[in-house]
Parts: sequence; C-alpha cells; structure tokens
Amino acid sequence: MIKLLKYIVVVFCLSLVGCFQPFDESLFEEGEPVLVVEGNINNLNPPYEIIISKTIIPESDINFSPVSNASVILRDAYNHSELLTFVGSGKYICYTIFGVPDNTYTLEIDYENERYTGVEKMPVIPVVDSFNIGYKDKTVSVKGYYFDVYIDKKKDTISYYKLDVSVNDSLFDDYSDLLIYDDAYIEGSFEIRVPYAFNIDDTVHINIQSITKSMYNYYYDLSRHYTNLLSTLQPPIQNPPSNISNQPIGYFQVSSIVQISEVVVAEETNK
Repeated sequence: MIKLLKYIVVVFCLSLVGCFQPFDESLFEEGEPVLVVEGNINNLNPPYEIIISKTIIPESDINFSPVSNASVILRDAYNHSELLTFVGSGKYICYTIFGVPDNTYTLEIDYENERYTGVEKMPVIPVVDSFNIGYKDKTVSVKGYYFDVYIDKKKDTISYYKLDVSVNDSLFDDYSDLLIYDDAYIEGSFEIRVPYAFNIDDTVHINIQSITKSMYNYYYDLSRHYTNLLSTLQPPIQNPPSNISNQPIGYFQVSSIVQISEVVVAEETNK
C-alpha cells in the first residue's frame, strides 16, 4: 500500500512534510479529529488487517494517532462474523473469516458512539492469460527488461485492477506508483505493461488485484490529487470519497489477487 496513504487527513494526506511543501494552514479549521480507516480483505488466506487512527494537525509532533478502543466486526454473506482482535498500533486483525470471490463483506466499526460501515463484494479472480519479459531500448525512456501482462477480458463487463510491484523485496510505494487500470473499451485480451525497467537477476513480484469500482474511483481521485499538487493550477483540495459510511477518511478494500514472481534472466532464455 502507498506508504503515506494511512496518514490521509482533511486535504487527503495527514503528513506530506518532507515530500511536498506544507499546505496553507488556513485550510485546517479547528475541529474534532476524524476517523481514518485502512481496511484490506482479499482471497489469500487470513489474517487480514484493519488499521484505524485519527487525523492530526500538520504541525503536530506526532505523525500517527492510533485508535485502540474501537469495536471492529467483519461479516460475510454466509452469516459468519468475527470480532477483530486489537494487537496494537491501531491494528485490528481478522483470523477466521476467509476471502472468497463473489462473497459480500461488511465491516462495522463502533467508536465513540458512532458506527462506520463498509460493504463490498469481492470481485472474481483475474485470469492471467500469459506474461512476457522483454528487453526494451527504443520505445521507452529507460532501457531494461519490462513485464507485459495479458489478462482475460470478460465479455460485456468492465473490470478494475490495481498492481503492486516489488523488486528484490523493495516495494514501489510512492504516490506515482499507484497503478490502476480498467478494461473498458477493450476487446479480447487486456494488456498491461508494468512501467518499470528491471535488470538481469532482479527478483520481481507483481500482485494483480481485481478491485471494485468504488475502490478504483478512490485511487483515481487520490492519484489525481497528487498530480494536482505538482501543478500550478489546482482545483480545490478535498479527500477522495470513502466507501465507508459516516464520513471517515480512508477505505475498505475487498479484492482478489493473482501473484506473479519471476527472476529476470537474459532475453534469449525468457518466456
């Protein structure tokens, strides 16, 4: 996950100090802290983690304000439910409920006499037809080995994807590494080129996540805000819309994942 995502606040990020210029303090009006939720459920085996915190003002000496006294329940469509276990640092862990594609999951958070609810249906697992690793030196800005991934396109549907990529156990996790795609207007196989140049002997891990439309819209708005920060012409700053009720900041992501792990070798022996 994007390393700063969990610190989103009134203008979509709690702490950008060190990354960007501080925001104008007049944008921050005095008020009660807002709940921040970072929830992830997928089709891989549990445990799953929900991180809950509160917003803090930019000039604060701390950069994370965890919530330790919330009641967090995860339910599925088969009448299974679990009261999540608090383990510290704002983390609540689910151990017994399994992520299953086409199942609907409900996250309920009770905190300070308020209830926050997120409901998401897990998308089907993406079908990777094939992938190719090839050396590029003419049509790219950086020479190296690139991954092209081909995903089966489902007829008469639009699917949404998010890629998480790491090389040699180092995750690409800046805002510019927020890789989201949709296959609207695509017929047949959907091709995604992973936008990083790799070297021989690099170990590359790619998580291809099928996400819901609401999460795609959330990430799209987040990336758009990041782009606007780098522009001299910016629209009014606001938080990406949450898919959780009662106006917290953050999200409840329910996704299905396919994983690719490969060591880059010389092109003549690649697949």
